[in-house]
Amino acid sequence: MGSSTCGALLLVLVVCALDLSNVIERAEADPACYGGSAKAVLFTQYWVPKEGSQDVDQDGNVISLSGPATKHIKQADGTVIESTDTNTYSKCLLEGTCLLLNGDLINVVDSGAETFQILDKSQFPYGQGSSGKALEPFVSVAANDLKKGTTLFVSKLKNFVLPNGKTHNGCVRVDDTGSGDNFKCHIDWFVSSYDDYAKMSDKNQLPDKATVQERSCQVQTYV
Repeated sequence: MGSSTCGALLLVLVVCALDLSNVIERAEADPACYGGSAKAVLFTQYWVPKEGSQDVDQDGNVISLSGPATKHIKQADGTVIESTDTNTYSKCLLEGTCLLLNGDLINVVDSGAETFQILDKSQFPYGQGSSGKALEPFVSVAANDLKKGTTLFVSKLKNFVLPNGKTHNGCVRVDDTGSGDNFKCHIDWFVSSYDDYAKMSDKNQLPDKATVQERSCQVQTYV
């Protein structure tokens, strides 16, 4: 009886000593997803849409980001940044960041209210992640069940030759959040532009799933 009581007390003391905020933050993560095991996670890509160019919709159909300017891109105070077409507006909301014809690089502030802010391109040349840090092409990934700043080794990216000719070392970093409630065991790789995505897709270089290991690794610069 006395032994059981002491054991219970010890357990309470151990739990109290833990950083509970970290435990709660990581509670939804599935260790099997990021342990480098045979279980592969979903591996998708995102980029900065550019008004006036080609892109794809959520079904993978090629679309044009141009047309009648019927949608108003607004800041939180109601100020209109630019009026644009429906496709561009939808892509800006979906991807979180987009480049407008007027040269403004904008980022979603509140997706529910559909409000945006103009980014300082000298500080955020490729957009801003939900971590508050600048997105880095071929390095940043979006994930919902990993802490921001976590580095991951993606086996499929080791020695992967990028469209600009540089070779990837397989190391990426969680800088952003994915969209949707079911965004788990899923990483979204930031590839900068639709052109980069199209080049890799044309060569069938992009897998639908990849084995991912949460571990310390050194990210590199590819642009």
